[in-house]
Amino acid sequence: MPTLTATYASPLTPTIPYTITKTLPETPDKSAALAELRGVVVGLQNEVNIYLTAKMEEEKGGGTVEEEKYGEEGEEDGEGEEEGDSSKGG
Repeated sequence: MPTLTATYASPLTPTIPYTITKTLPETPDKSAALAELRGVVVGLQNEVNIYLTAKMEEEKGGGTVEEEKYGEEGEEDGEGEEEGDSSKGG
């Protein structure tokens, strides 16, 4: 039976790839085969998205300090724009 495989190798752990393999049913009808393939691809994509979301959450745990600093910088930039806007209006 034919298979569809997706493999993700993280830059942090390139020697430990994450692989998902789905078996495609053999269907003599071309339209039915394409419909099955589409369904398997959508399911595979969903599994990859779930995995990558979980990985992002894991990595995000170590970067909260940087995110806080980034948010503060954004507020300072926003305040500067407001001052610039009021001088243009007057």
